[in-house]
Amino acid sequence: MPDDENRIVLETEDLPEVKAPGKIVIELEDLDDVEPAAVYPGMPPGSGDFAPTVKPSGNPIVQSNILQNVLAGAIGGLLAWLITEIVFGDHSSTTQSIEQVIMHTAIFGGIIGGFMGAALGAAEGVITRVAPVALRGGVIALGVGFLGGMIGGATGQILYGMMGGGSFQISMGMQVLARTLAWGLVGLFIGLGQGISFRSGKKVVNGLIGGMVGGLVGGLLFDLIGSVTVGGGTSRFLAITLMGAAVGGAIGMVDEIRKEAWLKVIAGPMAGKEYILFNDVTRLGSSPKCDIVIYRDPQVAPQQATIQGTNGRYSIVNNSSANPVYLNGRSVSSSALSNGQSIRMGSTVFLFQLKATNQSFDFDK
Repeated sequence: MPDDENRIVLETEDLPEVKAPGKIVIELEDLDDVEPAAVYPGMPPGSGDFAPTVKPSGNPIVQSNILQNVLAGAIGGLLAWLITEIVFGDHSSTTQSIEQVIMHTAIFGGIIGGFMGAALGAAEGVITRVAPVALRGGVIALGVGFLGGMIGGATGQILYGMMGGGSFQISMGMQVLARTLAWGLVGLFIGLGQGISFRSGKKVVNGLIGGMVGGLVGGLLFDLIGSVTVGGGTSRFLAITLMGAAVGGAIGMVDEIRKEAWLKVIAGPMAGKEYILFNDVTRLGSSPKCDIVIYRDPQVAPQQATIQGTNGRYSIVNNSSANPVYLNGRSVSSSALSNGQSIRMGSTVFLFQLKATNQSFDFDK
């Protein structure tokens, strides 16, 4: 027999006169099991009051910005190699003047910078399946990457020549150093294009650092690969493709290291995707003009909300009177944000996350 703590006893003395037993006893084991509300990974207890039907994504590319950049950079490098092989190949004249060599290298660098930049700039829109974002990012990064690649290629060639690059008198170590520095300049401008396409000062800095690092890695590998493959198209294919992957990966790693606040999609069509908040004001909505696009969701307004960040403190404002924004399941017009809170717009749920050093600014703590 269960003890008194495991049952509910209702006295019926004060009830209207009905034909009823003296006591109604409900044993706990007679109650049906009730499943607790689902809580998504990383969310605090008690915030799982919304259960969307969209299954989480298992796509590793969506879940990793670094992998996304590595693949995009490698694809850009592959395309750049194909074009440069068609335009230049192994048929360049060995009797070119210094001016011709510099121009040749400038165009070569421009093609590399343009195609790598375009692939990296379009990657975000391609992954999220928002064509206008892919087109805008790809075109901007193509232009900046091509012009920057030409400048980097020409400057790098001059530097390469001043250090004795290409001559039989230079040591292998100096040859590698000269080419590494030259390609580092090209990578720097590729990274610059990424920052401009994101319209973010922080992203510009990240792109410059990551692009330079990736370019240095690509330049370092070029002659080493050439010594193994005995030069030619195979050497250029491996070196340029790996340079693209290195540039993309380095930019992604710098983004990851320097991020301060970000949104991770924990439910919805892009589950697993992470959006770093690069700007002081981040616009969210269904319009391709937004910084974070929640595409083709009738429950999301074109300019649904903005997230503002000042000195490590973040807040969200709902810009639509017709479409609600839910913070931990509660509809809000504006509110401060704390680490671990969920933000729902339409069928998409974000998890707001802060870098550990910024969590002391949480308003709820």
